[in-house]
Amino acid sequence: MQLKRILEYVAAKVLIFILSLLPFSLVIRLGSVLGLFAYYVVPIRRSVALTNLRTAFPEKSGKERKKICRNTYRNFGMTFFEYFCLSRLSPENIRQIVTFDPPDCLQKAMAKNQGVIFVTGHFSSFELLGVAITNSGIPIDVVVKAMKNPYIERILDTFRNNTNLSVIKLKYGFSKVAKSVAQKRMIAMVADQDAGTKGAFVKFFGMESSVPAGPAILAVRSKAPMVAGFIVREGIAQYTANIYNIPYDNLPETKKDQIREITQRYSSLLESYVRKYPEQYFWMHKRWKTAGIYDRTARKT
Repeated sequence: MQLKRILEYVAAKVLIFILSLLPFSLVIRLGSVLGLFAYYVVPIRRSVALTNLRTAFPEKSGKERKKICRNTYRNFGMTFFEYFCLSRLSPENIRQIVTFDPPDCLQKAMAKNQGVIFVTGHFSSFELLGVAITNSGIPIDVVVKAMKNPYIERILDTFRNNTNLSVIKLKYGFSKVAKSVAQKRMIAMVADQDAGTKGAFVKFFGMESSVPAGPAILAVRSKAPMVAGFIVREGIAQYTANIYNIPYDNLPETKKDQIREITQRYSSLLESYVRKYPEQYFWMHKRWKTAGIYDRTARKT
């Protein structure tokens, strides 16, 4: 196991060095090729992705779903490669390639001086979205899970620090996250993977779905404004960061129901973007693991 982790670390360092020698636009194109290679030659989790797509888009033909799946792998390859180049992009580079819509939504949320809870999903180049936010002058703490390979984790933490992203490890618990908001900072969470029985259960593509409840719990406790953002890949090295306030009006009376309703609101917003740009979503994770759909549908994709 230790040898495997070291080999993965060495391979990652070699890849990063090679990518550092190439123009950013070429890196993205190579990532697209990598994604196609993975789809056809090393189809890790392709069956999971197709099962997810069948669940989300039953009205589409098998051919249509396979096309979306193929393009999902291409998008993932592009996202994977470009991530390792983000730290070498200058502030001006980032302003040129990322457009915020609307341009001042985050600034207005921060101006309330209550801290901000920022949520997104595994959608398009979500790591670039965080970098673009810090580049706009907003201090941001990102909540991340610890990785199985500590050497790879060290690489990722270095990249995030080099792009002015402060990292809070999920293993340290909720207190550090709450402290960040109390300090009037923006806390960012990727909140769309299956959270098991401890998650909030909401509708996502018509399915009862487990979603991490952390952002909504923090919102109910702190009253800090919540903002959702989704970065859309518009072309080679061109992106639009779409930003929305999550409203707190007309919430149910109990805290449990408030948590569920807030979670539903940002999950519905994510769903609207996934429906519009399905190839930019990360379909390879077991989104409905708690619902147990994979054993039932694996042979029907």
